[in-house]
Amino acid sequence: MKTRSERFVEQKRSDWKKLLSILTCISQKGSQKLTEEEVEEFPRLYRKTCQDLAEARMLELSPDVLDYLNNMTGQAHHYLYFMRPLTKGDLKNFFSSYLPGVIVRNYKYVLFALLLFWGSTIATYNAVLQSPQLAESFLSSSVLHYVEEMYSDSVADGRTTGERAQMSAFYIQHNTSIAFLCFATGIFLGLGSIYFLIYNGVFLGTIVAYLTSVGLGPHIWEFITAHSFLELNAIAIAGAAGIKLGVSILQSWRNYSPDFLQDSKGEILALVGASSIMLFLAAMIEGNISPSTLDYKYKVIIFLISTLVVLLYFIVLPLFQRRKNDADS
Repeated sequence: MKTRSERFVEQKRSDWKKLLSILTCISQKGSQKLTEEEVEEFPRLYRKTCQDLAEARMLELSPDVLDYLNNMTGQAHHYLYFMRPLTKGDLKNFFSSYLPGVIVRNYKYVLFALLLFWGSTIATYNAVLQSPQLAESFLSSSVLHYVEEMYSDSVADGRTTGERAQMSAFYIQHNTSIAFLCFATGIFLGLGSIYFLIYNGVFLGTIVAYLTSVGLGPHIWEFITAHSFLELNAIAIAGAAGIKLGVSILQSWRNYSPDFLQDSKGEILALVGASSIMLFLAAMIEGNISPSTLDYKYKVIIFLISTLVVLLYFIVLPLFQRRKNDADS
């Protein structure tokens, strides 16, 4: 007949072996050699093993079990919370592996956010284009009059270098505030993020359709084309981070455990980081190229290049790395 300690070890052994494998990899090869799955699992396995240690003490299990768990949790705590200086290798691994894969790893949240944003944009655009009077149902007449005046003339850039720099800074602040709302309101179980994604989609669709209906479509397209892919999809990605935040909070409540939120925070911050990089690049283009008198075909080329770079970095590269890792294993 098995002892209580033996039964306890049999029940918990699977997670302990996973944690031990991670600790061995870190001690022999360094943390940068961990796979994406191991990086995500490490904090959860550590907290689970700490719980097992507390339970083993309460049950007064054999000394060898207590010593084993003490040693393993101590080593895990050291690796998990010891703050060593950031190295070039860490930065390289973050930008070449972890950050590019964040969209693929969280594709369900990203696709849902894109569907909300672009779905509301396209639906509103089509509705207002067919019935321009609907524009006042979504936006006030003063706002519509303001944007009509703003785009009444074609792009004619007379800005100095200093003025362009100021406008780039303004667009960084403006776009970041929109993205922040889409992300931060996710704390309300994701509902705030969903609302602001739809709201911004309706706003965009109404503006573009209304200006098109009054004959100013070419003017707004000339301005927004170059930076539109980066800026608008960055807002959607920020919304995806907010939705993931809300879902993680809800899962923590339902399971009476903070583990879900703790385990998700790295991915949430990475999504915010991806959005921030895209917003910064979009602001640089919006402040310097979009309002310029550069031939429209070159603005289209910039749009295509930025689209291609984002797709290669956030979709193609991580899928290639995943296939390569699967082949190596």
